[in-house]
Amino acid sequence: SSSCSEGGMTIFSLIESGDLAAVSSTLQQQPGLLTVPGDYGGVYAGPPLHAAAYHGRTEIVRLLGEVGAEIHWRDEIERTALCVAAGMGRTGAAGALLDLGARTEDGDNYGRTPLHMASDMGHVEVVQLLLDHGASTSAQDEYGRTPLYRAAWMNEVSCVAALVRAGAEDTV
Repeated sequence: SSSCSEGGMTIFSLIESGDLAAVSSTLQQQPGLLTVPGDYGGVYAGPPLHAAAYHGRTEIVRLLGEVGAEIHWRDEIERTALCVAAGMGRTGAAGALLDLGARTEDGDNYGRTPLHMASDMGHVEVVQLLLDHGASTSAQDEYGRTPLYRAAWMNEVSCVAALVRAGAEDTV
């Protein structure tokens, strides 16, 4: 397959294993792999940057950004890598993506922003990171639900507290 590197390991399995040197060398030999979507363990196929976000491989996220990965690329349901990192609770990867210019307001097909995803999964460290980077507490998904609503609905008390401290209000 086009996503294979030496020894039959795909770029996605190298990312999953956290092998920074092998990912770097594979991309030097085959830079086109940066944009090839593949299965990385999530439900939807995405490029290597999504895989690194999903697996919380912070240094690989940084490497991919440095070699030109499209930070705003979206998967089949319009999720960015930041959405993936937020939903998985990958604080380091989310921070690296924000440093690379990822936008906190970029949501998916359902209007869920990274803050929605982190809030309803109980990832309070990511919630705080996103809030510190200016994420909107008033963003609404397709049903009009804010991150605060979703956190409360999922009984994620620590996320509710962080959102309320940040000034979140809910009228839903």
